Parts: sequence; structure tokens; C-alpha cells
Amino acid sequence: GLDWSAKTGEIWFSASTRTAYGSGTLWTVSPSGKLRSRYVLPDFFTLQSVSGSGDRFLLTSQKEGVDLTVRSGADDPHDLSWLGWTLIRDISPDGKTALFFDGGPTEKTSGVWIRPLEGGDATRLGEGFPGKFSPDGRSIVAVTRPLSGAPQLILIPVEAGGVRRLPTPVGDVSAPSFAGPSTLLFV
Repeated sequence: GLDWSAKTGEIWFSASTRTAYGSGTLWTVSPSGKLRSRYVLPDFFTLQSVSGSGDRFLLTSQKEGVDLTVRSGADDPHDLSWLGWTLIRDISPDGKTALFFDGGPTEKTSGVWIRPLEGGDATRLGEGFPGKFSPDGRSIVAVTRPLSGAPQLILIPVEAGGVRRLPTPVGDVSAPSFAGPSTLLFV
């Protein structure tokens, strides 16, 4: 959304600075071109209008969600959705853990997550878009979500350890997967 305050001459708009699925922020740009973050919003909102005095604004929520529902055998289905935009990517080799991307309301909640299929809390493993579990289930290949530049392949440990950047060819990469214990496939 976009609007203008007659009192201050500022242009008001709502936008996310990091990802398409990040939380919204209400911004202003002064007549001199100075950008200012006014409010960080808890979810996806669109600016509709700013009052003439510039002290009130109208926002609409356009939140959509993607749910993750699991059914095992004859059991009733149960919801494993986490923060509202749960996109499943893989199931661990032992069949006990879901790997998913979730677009939460803040930058620190969007990213690569795992969660036991039987239920329980999800664990955020890091930034990026998840690919697949390694054949031994100890790591996950993923793709970074840079603000600028090309995405990079990364290896994220499921347990303790640091994220490792992998050699990545020039250009965009997506949908990484393992083809054996030491070979990666990607588009």
C-alpha cells in the first residue's frame, strides 16, 4: 500500500525489506528523500490510508497460510503447521522428522525448520530455503535467500555445528538434493 500525508508531505508505504514472506514494516519517505521505518508490524499488512493529520493509518491484513497436515496409517490427521506458511520439503531417512520452510512474522522466524512427525515443538535450523536431508539424516542442503546477488548452496547440520557454504556455480540455484552421501543435485 501507498499513501501521502498532506500535513508532512511524507509518502507512507508498507513493505518487507528482507523476504517476500517476512513481516511488514510501515515506512515513510520525507520530501527530502529520507527513508524512515515507522512501525514493524507483527504480520502481513497492507497500508490503505493515512489520515490528513498523519497520526492514524488504516491497514488491512491479507494473511494467507499454508498448513502441514500429517496422517500416519489409520490414525487421525494432525496439524504440524508452525508459523503460518509451512512448506514441506522432506522427511528424514528414519521417517521421524519433517523438514520444512516456514515464513514466520519476523526475519528470525523465517527459514529452515524441522519438527517431529509425532508432534512437539519445531526447531529452527537457520536461514534459507531447505532442500533435502542427507542420506544419513545428519545434515540438510539448503539455498540462501540473499537480498542481492545469487543464492548459495549451504549445508546445515541437524545437531550442533556451523553452517557450511558450498562451492556454487555462477547463477541461480534451487531445489538442492542429495544423490548419495557426497553428491548434490540442484537446478
